[in-house]
Amino acid sequence: MKRLVALTLAAPVALAACNFSTERTDKQAQNEAQTQLAKADAPNITPVDSETIRAEGVVANGIVIADLDAIELGPKIVGPVGPEVEASLATPLAAIGDLSSWVVCPPRLTAGEGEKGVKIERCEPGNMAPGTVYTYVHAVTPGVDRPNDRPFAQPEAVTMPAAIQAFRVTVPLAGFTGKAGYSFGDATRALGKDGAISVACLQQAIVYAITAPKGGWRKGQTIRFFWQSTVPPAGPAAKYELAADGKRGIGAGPAPAQPENGDGPALNVPCG
Repeated sequence: MKRLVALTLAAPVALAACNFSTERTDKQAQNEAQTQLAKADAPNITPVDSETIRAEGVVANGIVIADLDAIELGPKIVGPVGPEVEASLATPLAAIGDLSSWVVCPPRLTAGEGEKGVKIERCEPGNMAPGTVYTYVHAVTPGVDRPNDRPFAQPEAVTMPAAIQAFRVTVPLAGFTGKAGYSFGDATRALGKDGAISVACLQQAIVYAITAPKGGWRKGQTIRFFWQSTVPPAGPAAKYELAADGKRGIGAGPAPAQPENGDGPALNVPCG
């Protein structure tokens, strides 16, 4: 893909150092994260009006970063608990946020060059062609905890973190296309016009590092993050994390099926 240098955002992207320990500061892990993020490519992203550029994304940090608001999405996969998976983002002591996740098909079937494919009415992976790109979406809301789907436990207490460093996708990223991002509109409402989110691969995870210089990520304000894979979900995994206050709030969400015996899609180079 041709390297782009502009995308809609209220402020330039800034990389933030993240601490992913559970109940204590892990200095070694923190130093490794800071070193790797310092080496990452932080593009000069300036506001543009092109929805096409925002949808296609910019190449930075070895992946393609795009605006979820500009991407046309198809119907959601309806799983055993419905079209969305509802879970808490919780430490051993309390929930620090709410996680709602879903996976969608592309809006249309693949067609010839210049042709418009048939609209997909129902997202049923068994009926989709190999190589179909599925979009995994995760709505993160700090300081609240809505009712969870079974069998996910509901923490008794809910707290609002003082400082949120990052949201992390740590499921094994089978079929990851190298494209990820978030809703720029959500980010502006939640973080303010001076806030920013950087996206990078770190320790085989997709890390969305948060910069919110004025007041932090606002309580109850949702930001939708996304990433894309050619592998549909096989079931939930407790592999989504909200790094805040030196701890991890861990939650469950859809995870792609893993190849067996070396067959099927392998882990792509980005985040692999």
